[in-house]
Amino acid sequence: MASITPFLAYAFPSRPTSVPTIPMRSLIQPQFKSVACRATINENDNNHHRESNSSLQRRDLLIGLGGLYGGAAGIGTEQLAVANPIQAPDLLKCGQSNIPPDGTPINCCPPNNSTIVDFVPPTHGLHRVRRAAHLVDDKYLAKYQKAVALMKALPDDDPRNFTQQANVHCAYCSGGYDQVGFPDLQLQVHNSWLFFPFHRFYLYFHERILGKLIGDDNFALPFWNWDSPAGMQIPSLYNEKSSSLYNERRDQEHLPPTIVDLDNRTNSTLTPGQLIDDNLKIMHREMVSNGRKRRDFTDRDWLDSSFLFYDENKQLVRVKVKDYLKTETLGYKYQGVANPWINSRRSPRVASNGLLTRKLVAGEPVFPVTLEKPVTATVKRPKKGRNKKEKEEEEEVIVVEGILFDRSAYVKFDVFINSSEEVKLRPSESEFAGSFVNVPHKHGQGKKHAMVTTNLRLGITDLLEDLGAEDDDSVKVTLVPATENCSTLKVSGIRIEFSS
Repeated sequence: MASITPFLAYAFPSRPTSVPTIPMRSLIQPQFKSVACRATINENDNNHHRESNSSLQRRDLLIGLGGLYGGAAGIGTEQLAVANPIQAPDLLKCGQSNIPPDGTPINCCPPNNSTIVDFVPPTHGLHRVRRAAHLVDDKYLAKYQKAVALMKALPDDDPRNFTQQANVHCAYCSGGYDQVGFPDLQLQVHNSWLFFPFHRFYLYFHERILGKLIGDDNFALPFWNWDSPAGMQIPSLYNEKSSSLYNERRDQEHLPPTIVDLDNRTNSTLTPGQLIDDNLKIMHREMVSNGRKRRDFTDRDWLDSSFLFYDENKQLVRVKVKDYLKTETLGYKYQGVANPWINSRRSPRVASNGLLTRKLVAGEPVFPVTLEKPVTATVKRPKKGRNKKEKEEEEEVIVVEGILFDRSAYVKFDVFINSSEEVKLRPSESEFAGSFVNVPHKHGQGKKHAMVTTNLRLGITDLLEDLGAEDDDSVKVTLVPATENCSTLKVSGIRIEFSS
């Protein structure tokens, strides 16, 4: 786990200065190109009110793909009164983290300090600037290496120690804590609306500790600028074997000159130039076409959720989500960098529905289907020919329903609209709408919780404009498996809805 920490600042392609918001064209994607889980227990996806039923759903949603999915079913109505919001964990009740059946037991529990103080934002203003890792100079690199070396040299029981810092992530994300008041419900910050606030705070305190160790209050972590061609390799500062930043366990196949593949292909034969071009077009779809409408969470269940972290003075601090909304409040910002993907819009290959009907002669699938091969279905549109005002008020959304899969397996499929082909499709194509991705979660929850059912929602308003399909009665939706494990993945249906 100790290898996680020095790479954590590089998790996201964009550098938001306010709370990360949910693009209406990618409604359930808090992580780039992946899907956050939604508990499929007949919830209303847009209902954020504090009904007792909603409270239970939020608890189940928090469990997510990484936890005891459906384990909340036995909670009584009396307990629902205290279901909101998620409270900071009780460190005294921290337990062994979940592991695969053949794994080595891990105890990620932090040292316990009974004194807890509430977080107070810094008052000294904005000083720290997080730089792109491939652009840092030798002076900065020397500071960073020294800070990490000092962190690794701290006593094992010091909460600021390098391994202890990694254990923070382990405990929150691998089943070290149960939710306060719900001993049978795992506290899992992945695949839920707690993902962004937890990791922003995690990096904030890690950064503050590093700065304290070298006596530099202005020290800031670098970020991996992997959405820019010059940054599409693992930054060189991590590849020097004599450096405190080096990790010998890092997959050697990922090191330079390997170009990062934002499509996560497992058998790519693309040239570096093709990969870079694909990456830029994927970013344009995700961040521009799919990112125009954004909606901030305003639910108190989210804003008042809390976590515990040790600060640079070994003080245990309680933070709430509402404390994290603006990076300026936390005293840092990101270096301004060019975003070449802004102008990487794809040229559409428009094919009429008549042509599509002639080319795709296999007939309509009967749901549920298994994604052993590409599947194309005709989906009726409830509305067509909408004007500009209607589009601004409501987003047209493709819903891939009832996706049943093994959460311990890496599975991925891509979604295309009105494509005249079913093979050799790439996300750089103009018909690409988005992807479903499950990152394996092998935390030993048992066979009972191995299978998960969830939905995928993808906004298609801009895509239909690009394809000239705004006046069509229906669209052709093609699901293309990208991993072999999709042969066991099932989909129960596809429909279109409108979301305001």
